[in-house]
Amino acid sequence: MPAEKHKVLVIGLDGATFDILTPLVQQGLMPNLAALMEQGCWGKLSSTIPPFTAAAWSSFITGKNPGRHGVLSFRYKRDRFNYDVRGSGFVDAQRFDQTLWEILSAAGKQIGAVNVPLTYPARPVNGYMVTGMLTPLSAEQFTYPAEFARTLQLDQDYVIDVDFIRDEENFRVRGFPPKAEMIAQVSNMSRVRAQVCARLLRDEPWDFFMVVFTGTDRVMHFFWDDLAAIVADGGANDPIQQKV
Repeated sequence: MPAEKHKVLVIGLDGATFDILTPLVQQGLMPNLAALMEQGCWGKLSSTIPPFTAAAWSSFITGKNPGRHGVLSFRYKRDRFNYDVRGSGFVDAQRFDQTLWEILSAAGKQIGAVNVPLTYPARPVNGYMVTGMLTPLSAEQFTYPAEFARTLQLDQDYVIDVDFIRDEENFRVRGFPPKAEMIAQVSNMSRVRAQVCARLLRDEPWDFFMVVFTGTDRVMHFFWDDLAAIVADGGANDPIQQKV
């Protein structure tokens, strides 16, 4: 008999720490996460040294520490006294180790990677990829294969990141809208992403699938001390997101 085929599903909630999640679980707002915590194991992870976004996500993507994958931050030392701030494409070019999906693709596994931070520009995989955080608004190479973008456009309002955190220069923040509008943008982005992923998991072949919900990070940046506004929105208990 052929060996049983196992699949791996990774769901990333960017910036969602357990000191925030645990009270929501205790209030019954995240029943699926509660079940996973009860039936499996969970705990806090140590970050990288330095504990910066670019270094930490690159370590996750490669399984190596910053000294081995070569990414320390978004800053590039232009000369002795000056640093440039660069975006995802620069980080990808700076990283000199194989990524998880490149290793799995070489092993013949079918990959689905959706909105993982610092994956722009999309690289060839045995499957499909949608790039994540810091993908420029004007980007054309944000999916692999390129025609996979049409699959995303079947779902109305699909976005890689919320408007108030992005601009054409990829990194500078524009003016912030009112809180209610910010919450609405994050909630809509997350719901549409969940709809897309539910369809991809159902209709597309995969051995390894990963999606990152960046909206949680955006919420924590701006509403860390006002979590009641997010709970009132109901996004944590949205049925589509619970389905994923």
